[in-house]
Amino acid sequence: MALASTLRCASCRSTQQQSEGVCAGNGLDLSVPVPKTTKQSLTINAPGTIDAPPRVDEYAWLRDDARNNSAVLSHLQEENAYAQAVLGPSLPLQQRLLQEMLARVPAEESSVPQRSGRHWYYSVHSAGMQYRRFCRRLLDDPGAAPSEHDGMNMTQPEDVLLDQDELARSHKYFDMAGPSVSMDEQLLAYAVDTAGNEVFTLYVLNLTSGIVRLDGGREELYPPEFRLCVGDMVWLNDNRTLLFTTLTEDTHRADKVWSFDAMSDPSRLPHGLRFSPQLLYHEPDEAFHLGLWRSRSDAVVYLRGRSGTTHYLLYLPTDGSSGEGGNTANFTSLAPKVHEQQYLVRDAPPRADSPAYLYAVIYTAEQRNGQLVVVELGPDALLNATADSSGVRSAPNPGDGAAEANSTSAAGDGDGVSDSESSGGGEDVEQGGSGGGGTEASHSYWALLQAHSREVELVDITVSSSHLAVLERKNGTLVATAYPLPKDGQPLAVLRNGLPFTFDAPSYSLEFGDQGPFASDLLRVRYSSLTQPSSTYDINMASGNRVLKQQQEVLGFDGSQYLSRLLWATSADGAQVPISLAYRGELVRLDGSDPLLLEAYGAYGASLDPQFSGAQLSLLDRGFICAIAHVRGGGELGRYWYQDGKLLAKNHTFDDAVAAAEFLIKSKYTSAEGLAMWGRSAGGLTVGATVNRRPELFKSAILDVPFVDVLSTMSDPSLPLTVTEWEEWGDPTSDQAAFDNMLSYSPLDNVAAQPYPHLLLTGGLNDPRVSYWEPAKMAAKVRQLKTGNDSLVLLQTNMAAGHFASSGLAGRLRDQAFKFAFLLQTVAPCALVADEHTELAARCRGCFAALVGAATTIALVTLVMVLRPSSRIARKWARLNGWHGEGRRRGLSGEEEDDEEEDGGQGFDTRLYSAHMGARGATEVAEAAEEGRQRQLRQLQAQGLSLESYDAVRDTVRDKLLPIPGPPSAALSDAKPQKKRRPAPVTLDGGAAEGGAGIELSQLNVRQSPGSAGTSPGLRSLPSPRGQD
Repeated sequence: MALASTLRCASCRSTQQQSEGVCAGNGLDLSVPVPKTTKQSLTINAPGTIDAPPRVDEYAWLRDDARNNSAVLSHLQEENAYAQAVLGPSLPLQQRLLQEMLARVPAEESSVPQRSGRHWYYSVHSAGMQYRRFCRRLLDDPGAAPSEHDGMNMTQPEDVLLDQDELARSHKYFDMAGPSVSMDEQLLAYAVDTAGNEVFTLYVLNLTSGIVRLDGGREELYPPEFRLCVGDMVWLNDNRTLLFTTLTEDTHRADKVWSFDAMSDPSRLPHGLRFSPQLLYHEPDEAFHLGLWRSRSDAVVYLRGRSGTTHYLLYLPTDGSSGEGGNTANFTSLAPKVHEQQYLVRDAPPRADSPAYLYAVIYTAEQRNGQLVVVELGPDALLNATADSSGVRSAPNPGDGAAEANSTSAAGDGDGVSDSESSGGGEDVEQGGSGGGGTEASHSYWALLQAHSREVELVDITVSSSHLAVLERKNGTLVATAYPLPKDGQPLAVLRNGLPFTFDAPSYSLEFGDQGPFASDLLRVRYSSLTQPSSTYDINMASGNRVLKQQQEVLGFDGSQYLSRLLWATSADGAQVPISLAYRGELVRLDGSDPLLLEAYGAYGASLDPQFSGAQLSLLDRGFICAIAHVRGGGELGRYWYQDGKLLAKNHTFDDAVAAAEFLIKSKYTSAEGLAMWGRSAGGLTVGATVNRRPELFKSAILDVPFVDVLSTMSDPSLPLTVTEWEEWGDPTSDQAAFDNMLSYSPLDNVAAQPYPHLLLTGGLNDPRVSYWEPAKMAAKVRQLKTGNDSLVLLQTNMAAGHFASSGLAGRLRDQAFKFAFLLQTVAPCALVADEHTELAARCRGCFAALVGAATTIALVTLVMVLRPSSRIARKWARLNGWHGEGRRRGLSGEEEDDEEEDGGQGFDTRLYSAHMGARGATEVAEAAEEGRQRQLRQLQAQGLSLESYDAVRDTVRDKLLPIPGPPSAALSDAKPQKKRRPAPVTLDGGAAEGGAGIELSQLNVRQSPGSAGTSPGLRSLPSPRGQD
């Protein structure tokens, strides 16, 4: 059965019809017969004591754990063929999109080099390569102190360590973890996944001889442990002992830590025997998985056990690698397992006159945004001690105990970690100076550096020999601050003399990068926004001087053409939901006719902070507005924002997504005919639940490897991640409230007989995080129940990959081009033939009534300006359109500035007039608005002022709502700054680039070594399990 062949174009606002088969946009073949999915009813009874009627799953047969059932594979291939056939006419568009994306990538791009030992280490991508090669060059003077002005000497010979294109040559899929280089820089460990299932095989290469010392793929020499690796690899100081973690075969949970002598000689192994690594630690609890990393100070190796809400920590000195008989010494407990307590730690190594200290952020159920403490590193560290805002803390209960590492013989007998669910009682003691935090049970040092705040989340910290740097999220805005450490090696007692580093964009992403040597004053940060390519800065924390080491090079990109905004939507319960968006100024009308892509995630506390995407330019350059709804369940407003969107509060996530869509439509950024939604993994759940609830809001939606069969998956402990994620979603096998709540939103269980927008669902056959059958079942059920015959449901399954789709640059961009073509053809088919947009200007800009309205508005405004030139509307119009010349446009310092009309530094909101303006007028207003915004930013900076962050927006927005004339009315909630003086921050908005061009790492198959600074240590193993990619 063919679909009705009527599509409404959001680009030209005209309805286009074709009598048969192919739409007017010439990119969808609607005559292709829709595949029929066989129904085989399976009755699913409620588990255990749960009181609920049986559910019927007619597509449960699509689940094949072995991935070899011929009927299932044939069905998936038929669905792929259908999707390709429907989008077949768009192949020229897909090819053009792919060429556009590739054309923005420079011919050769190098990552920012970082010092380690005697070398600079970096990676390079060259034209024609799908992956990267990892290289190093000698330092001119390894003994010189690091400086922000350092640069790699390009006359030094380049040593190519690994060429991923060579390693991937015979594989359809390729991903690599690492590399990790030994302390003497002679051995290199890396791990390879060639199936997309995130199970890695371990290798060790001798960099001097080129000999492969360990080839985990050789089954005759190495047992399965070497082919079940997670990707965590850590060298000890003897330069031969390698620690690594492995997965369970069935549930893909990181549960064991092993030690292996990488210098073992295979030629001396007796015939028929295989090498066996030494088991150091085993975590049998299905709710916990392990992460392993080496500290920046190189003093210790950390081992973290992590569930959805709880951590425990152990450590091993890097120079204590060998115990009796040559075996590796075992781990020592550092922080016990306390329910809903999590840790983020960085250490400062011991000196001759002082012990080692540990700077740590502790997150608890009562203090979710964290508090910063410093403790003495050792088995008596008081990491499970917390304090109130006055610095008074409760001593940890000795009964909490330590996590005792299991020996090989004891593996599987328990983790030796206390299951106490509180930090215990004990006497309250006051915070002291050196040693003042001790108790009778322990005299270990403890000091509170920063108390908990509901308004400030402690996101990350890093420690060097001279400074502590703290990354905070203050009401949504990320700020990095550097604090000097005492020069005598003693720990900080209080935070003072902090030097903050901020950015001017309305919303942006900021993170700590690879920090390099411990003995350094440098802080490396990475910054990006929706309209500013990723930039890496080296900041001298002593002087405040910063140098732009690299900005992502995007060929043909002119940042002045693109604008970004931060908006706020009101959710069903009154919560204010931030929305970040960007568009190309001269291509949008802001009158409700623009196509808009709305992205959302909202799970695991992961923050979908605005980041630049070179690929997304292909949408922006076709007149799309690209927006992100920062819904609850994510971490964009701190951990309380996250908590308010998980477990029994999960429906807040979907309420927020609906509110964002409604706001964007009512505020005339788009219309229901031009709105598309996109979500990946757990974000696919957000999109699926939102579309189920309000399908009329959307023209199209992409559910990328979506987690949509929530209730069935979370009821099956045999599946990967299920038990681990009960703390995120709830346990429907034993908790009635969790079952009922999950049933209320699980997308597959809530598909209804109603019209649906066009849907594209994707999956990966080898995906261990979201099983391929979830999108397959969702596609079949929507087709079965949807009413009407005017929407597409496409399913595309990658038969050779997993959660992260195709590997390699071209493969990833080809997938992106396919999805963009779907968006363009279903939302704005005319955009594919109007890239230059001059053609659009010649087309119909609206009906006769709109022209009459625009003429009437102009006449009225002209009359007001003649009769009452001092009126507010006359002054506003003059300021926007330049009627009185540039002398009247003086911004904050001008005499004509109207304080009541400040616009938050984001440009005057043109939506007030856009409903009655032609596109040209709206464009002129938008350009004038952006000019005003930039002028305000410059003047604020010159006066030592700064725009207020999220709280100020949230506090003022309800009182400053502006009505939009004409139906539908809506409230505008742009930020309004408060003129509040504060110490002038150092803004990162300039500097000469050093080190070459950049490229989006998301376009390539590159992952940082799990032990590298700047990442979340220990989280390489299944980070945010159904998380962002």
